[in-house]
Amino acid sequence: MEEFGLKLKQIRESHNITLSDVNKKISIREIYLVLIEEGKFSELPHVYGKSFLKTYCQYLEIPLSDYLPIIEQLENDEKSKLKNNTIKATSKFDLGNQSKKINLSNIDKNNYLEKILAQFKFIENPKFINYFVLTLFFVIVLFFLFPFEDEKSLTNQDESLEAMAPDTMFLAEEEKGLFSYFQGSDSLILEAYSIDTCWLKLNIDGKIYKEVLAVPKMKMRWSAKDYFIITQGNVGAIQFIRDGKNLEPFGARGSVVKNVKITKSEVIY
Repeated sequence: MEEFGLKLKQIRESHNITLSDVNKKISIREIYLVLIEEGKFSELPHVYGKSFLKTYCQYLEIPLSDYLPIIEQLENDEKSKLKNNTIKATSKFDLGNQSKKINLSNIDKNNYLEKILAQFKFIENPKFINYFVLTLFFVIVLFFLFPFEDEKSLTNQDESLEAMAPDTMFLAEEEKGLFSYFQGSDSLILEAYSIDTCWLKLNIDGKIYKEVLAVPKMKMRWSAKDYFIITQGNVGAIQFIRDGKNLEPFGARGSVVKNVKITKSEVIY
């Protein structure tokens, strides 16, 4: 990987292009560009690392066949690391609960059954029955007041999710799914690809207000005449793209940001 990073650096320098020039063209911070050219791909941000590498290679017109094996290796390393962490967590859970197992062979089964049944005697209490009936009534009322999404909307959303591969960081140019509230030739286009679960509030030109609960692999597209204002939970869970160019995360990963204004030329925190 170090040799590949050095190759990228040599190609850039042979064209008299500085890291600052690259940053202005593809909106990737110089610190990340240095990591790429040093071959330290595993130190790139977990969410955007493969996307940064892909964008930089495309900018330098590197053939896909040259950098695709590296991206695949990064994906395999991530899967292997996740698998190891899962195994460790599972082993720890099993050990932690080992001491809680009950040896039923040493228990009088009849007495044990009587003790269990005694725990449910409260069901015979008239007050409990009244509370249960009232709770059931309120649940039924809420069900009719706030119905679930219709089947057609859910189907459209599922089809939109299936169309996006899990590791895809770039959105299609046209999207007519559930969250495409505007269509037409407005001056500002904002696209988003959800990598993790995240809630989102969107103000479009001060006229349209939307709330979205984004799930992994969801892709969204909006258009505006002048600006967007975004409030987002779990920063880093969504990759935003303004007019075809990736935007940097709005803050520290996992944090909550409020009232981030996106115009044609600025991102104002």
